[in-house]
Amino acid sequence: MHRFLIVIILACFAVSCSEERPVESSGADEVASGAEYSSFIPGGLVLLDTAVGHLDGDSIPDMVLVLKSPQEDSTSDVVDHPEPRPLLILLGTAPGKYRLVARCDKSVFCVNCGGAMGDPYQGIIIRKGSFSIEHYGGSAEKWAYAVTHSYSGQDKEWYLDKLQTINYTFGEDSLESQESVKSVSDFGKIKSVDFDIYNIR
Repeated sequence: MHRFLIVIILACFAVSCSEERPVESSGADEVASGAEYSSFIPGGLVLLDTAVGHLDGDSIPDMVLVLKSPQEDSTSDVVDHPEPRPLLILLGTAPGKYRLVARCDKSVFCVNCGGAMGDPYQGIIIRKGSFSIEHYGGSAEKWAYAVTHSYSGQDKEWYLDKLQTINYTFGEDSLESQESVKSVSDFGKIKSVDFDIYNIR
């Protein structure tokens, strides 16, 4: 029963973030251009996850990468040193070729930030002009976060767009929950590269 309810909660995140919006191509400074995505992975880091979709309104697929340290299970400390999991936004320049437009170092929780539930990372969902990162964790009381970032054609920059949280407890055969959805009008204009997910806990 609990596993079924968790699936329902995560599905609700996907539905609530389903609005698509066309955007212009990013004007952010390039670190490199027209390279395979693997060339943007720094030494000492490996892939945790990837997602492919259309972020900038053209017909060429784009990518979002989540990276991790291969030693994070032993080096990450949720209190003193949560091991970073950098997130890279790559825009396609040609089939299989990309350019790096943003790196976000505090957009993904650490491997042991989920409490009794373990690794809280659930995945990335890309939609046109935006992407969402989902986390789930907790102990007796559970929590789930869906954090959405969107591109501003006017500013030529990526910003935090929406923060959806659910805090809930399981009964014998029931679920009690409290949901909150915040937008730019609540938290102000925050660049994706400056966003710190640890400040929402």
